Amino acid sequence: MYRLVLVIGLLCVLHPSKGQSDLNDLGTVTDQASPQPAVSTSVDSAAYRSCFTNCRTIPTYNPVCGSDGVSYDNEFKLQCARLCGIEVQVVRGGTCAAL
Repeated sequence: MYRLVLVIGLLCVLHPSKGQSDLNDLGTVTDQASPQPAVSTSVDSAAYRSCFTNCRTIPTYNPVCGSDGVSYDNEFKLQCARLCGIEVQVVRGGTCAAL
């Protein structure tokens, strides 16, 4: 019985299941296309515009209103603004037009 448990234990260590990963295989993933945070948090800055324009998202139109009063095409675009240096949160779904 002890040998069976030992063999099963070794098999689990040597061949992890699909849900597990070997910690030695983990590395740093770098996406060269990731936007770089803007130095200035002004939406008028060239660095912000470049960062926001190069931020990849889905093309779905599902507008959200940001705490900065800007209507974003979808929540992912709002997250791009955050990644690019704007402090903004979702206020509500839909455009900001009625606010």
